[in-house]
Amino acid sequence: MDLVGTLSAHRAHLVDAFRGPSWAAVAQDYGATGATREDQLRAALTAVVTWARGLTADPAVLAHLDTFVSEAMDAAVPKTGAVAGLSMIFANATASTGWWASQMSSKTTYVASCTSCGAPQKKLLKFTCEYCGLPLYEELR
Repeated sequence: MDLVGTLSAHRAHLVDAFRGPSWAAVAQDYGATGATREDQLRAALTAVVTWARGLTADPAVLAHLDTFVSEAMDAAVPKTGAVAGLSMIFANATASTGWWASQMSSKTTYVASCTSCGAPQKKLLKFTCEYCGLPLYEELR
């Protein structure tokens, strides 16, 4: 795995663990200390960035390292209340977007669309369009 993939894996591991019950063990593994879970996450992410800066001189990677901590913190701890404003409405939809998250995403989801009317498939393994009743795939006609 290359450096970008390794960094993305660390980011995903930390953010996922932060959201779950295994956070204390993961924070200890990364040597993260702090008064709150957020402080511990920030410390762990900063340690990963410090480690990575010693391994590369690639300007593209270094530029993305500048946003590594803030992007991961936004994904793990979205803003709430008056500070969030309209952005909170879209927080779920965009929680995993961003350059680092896209480097780790190896899962691809394909949604079938009706060739007649363009409607997306709503039910898994149902190959007729819910709207116009025609088959989603040409070879089924």
